[in-house]
Amino acid sequence: MLTYVLYNWQALLFMSIIIGLEYRYCKLSTTIPNIGDFSKNRFKYKGFLGCAFGNQSCKTLLWCRSKAQIYCLLSPNIVKMSGFFSPIYRLFPLILLIGSPDCDKIFEVDFEHLELGSYQHAFWREDWRNPAWEMGLADMVEIVGGKSEGKSMQVKYPAGRHCLSKHGPNGALWYLSLGQAYDELYLSFRFKFKENFEWVKGGKFHGFQWGKYNLAGVKPQGTDGGYFSNMWRPNGELVCYIYHPDQTSIWGDDLVYTHEDGTTFRAESGRWYTITNRIVMNTPGKHNGIVQTWIDEELVLNRSNMRFRDVDTLGIDQMSISTFFGGCDDSWAPSSNQYIWFDDFQLSLQKP
Repeated sequence: MLTYVLYNWQALLFMSIIIGLEYRYCKLSTTIPNIGDFSKNRFKYKGFLGCAFGNQSCKTLLWCRSKAQIYCLLSPNIVKMSGFFSPIYRLFPLILLIGSPDCDKIFEVDFEHLELGSYQHAFWREDWRNPAWEMGLADMVEIVGGKSEGKSMQVKYPAGRHCLSKHGPNGALWYLSLGQAYDELYLSFRFKFKENFEWVKGGKFHGFQWGKYNLAGVKPQGTDGGYFSNMWRPNGELVCYIYHPDQTSIWGDDLVYTHEDGTTFRAESGRWYTITNRIVMNTPGKHNGIVQTWIDEELVLNRSNMRFRDVDTLGIDQMSISTFFGGCDDSWAPSSNQYIWFDDFQLSLQKP
């Protein structure tokens, strides 16, 4: 099928120069309906030096820069190439395509590159695309771990504090600007609550935002913005906490995560989970927005009748790293220090 072997570096160098000259004009199209992941439907990777596979305009490979891999097709007949230099390509015994299965990722970060201890501000700015501000980074966030489990980001939630505590930060807060508005996006990350986690009344842990940030207790109007966050509730119950124009409370709605049999999903403390959230913005004027959540590949939320916006200028434009106990009074505060660990954050256009 495919061979992950690269040879004849002289040919590769020569082809790099040639294709580089026409990378904005070359096109590749397949004559094979399905070659593993190279099927017309699945293969959306950028080609060699940015040439697109399947009658798409050429774009630079830098557009999807993460983890580029080299794929070699054993026969040049598999690919039909067009362009001024296409006869030259036929001289070589193989066609090299440099592509990436991660082209649909628009952001990812783990913590293996960091030293244990405080999350240094310079690395934080680089990892999260230079956020405008943050809360809790110096006092509440550490990089922890070791060889057996890998490194992760530990967030501390001090005893007696909630989101508006007068005694100092509770958890951590910053925003990742996406640079544009998306109609559909997936957020995936791993998390673990400490052993014997004190759930109290609940708390937030990360999500999406679109448009203008609305203060808590302000109902969106469909033209301003909205907000989505994962949230824990008493006894480990997990929910989607969402602000949208049709919410039933000024404080937003809880969309409860449930198993296939309808029972409530309850997280266990002391173990890792992988969560994936999907938001698809609705067509203005219609209730066809989608919100979905998977936990360890189990679909625990599936709504397809949501209204997030009334204008098409609104789209998902920020990821929120926002985690704290609250609610905003002392009844939400834990009685002892609590911890949650996070790792492997990823934003993508398709389900990871």
